[in-house]
Amino acid sequence: MHGDGTLNPVSDAFPETRNSNLVRWVSVGDDLFLTRPVNAPSPHPLYRVDAAGTVVLVSTDLGVFGGQAAAAGGKVIIAGAEQLFTLDADDLTAPIPIAAPEPLNAGPTITASELPLSFLREWNGWEWLCDGNNELWRTDGTAAGTVHIASNVLPEPPLDLGDTLYFFGTDRNLYRTRGTAGDVASAVALTDSGVYVATGPFSLNATSLGGYIYFAAYDDPTQNPKWYRTDGTTVTLFSDLTIASRPVAFGGKLFTYDTSNNLWTTDGVSAPVLLHANGASLGGLLGLGVYAERVYFTGYDDEHGSELWRTDGTPQGTAMEADLEPGPASSSPGGFLSTPGALYFAATVAPYGGEPWVLRH
Repeated sequence: MHGDGTLNPVSDAFPETRNSNLVRWVSVGDDLFLTRPVNAPSPHPLYRVDAAGTVVLVSTDLGVFGGQAAAAGGKVIIAGAEQLFTLDADDLTAPIPIAAPEPLNAGPTITASELPLSFLREWNGWEWLCDGNNELWRTDGTAAGTVHIASNVLPEPPLDLGDTLYFFGTDRNLYRTRGTAGDVASAVALTDSGVYVATGPFSLNATSLGGYIYFAAYDDPTQNPKWYRTDGTTVTLFSDLTIASRPVAFGGKLFTYDTSNNLWTTDGVSAPVLLHANGASLGGLLGLGVYAERVYFTGYDDEHGSELWRTDGTPQGTAMEADLEPGPASSSPGGFLSTPGALYFAATVAPYGGEPWVLRH
């Protein structure tokens, strides 16, 4: 341990050596809700871990490839294959179906490569999600508050600039809404500017900072994507850096990985600055989490392997937080979940195997 916090496994929730959660987890109060990946075509069971580390099975009957959890308006919202559920605060073991105004995911047959309902983000007390038919919805955990917003939407988290939410369409252009049904308008015709965003899920790596939306896109499809930004009306090239993860914002800066797993930061004014050169593959488990005035990330060096690192946004303030799996072996932390009082993440450490861990300052 090199940092000034305390690090502990949340619970040895699942004794076998496998990750308890790398699908989705969310915290509500002192409870941690997580899904445990299982082999297709089985469902993803949903579990609750309380502050004492006690593990309770919430449900296994949420539909094939279901079981994602999110939080909005103080409620736990769960996505099944074609149905939304919410958890009543008085009974956290009985998911209640949420009736939608029209069927969710009324599209093609579900396949192993398609996650039918994808939670995107919380905004204004609503959880925003995209179904397998590229339909954008918002819900507050009630039937009346579950509203269809738009069709032909990329499953990317919508981004807010002021009181307006922006999202990318499958036509690769940018749209805006204030969150009511039918309130959707074109914002920026990116393709008319010669900018083409990739259409695969989560390949845009979009985020917002200082009145701009930053995203990865191509001006030449034969080259690597570059880093662009828009203020909701025009689009400009920000950097030639090819980003490989969704940036996080902290202290007026963005933090992101490049395609070589190196960590960079920028304030949106100056060019990106290299904070840590990983120099090795991180196994696809890139993670970034903001907690206690620092950004925590998956970092690598030859002496310690892939471990938990932290940065204050400067090269000299970037260091390893803890070598959870001592020596060159890797604990491969990832899946960071930031809460006001703790940072949760998944790591693989003997003798626990793959389990949730918690850092508290």
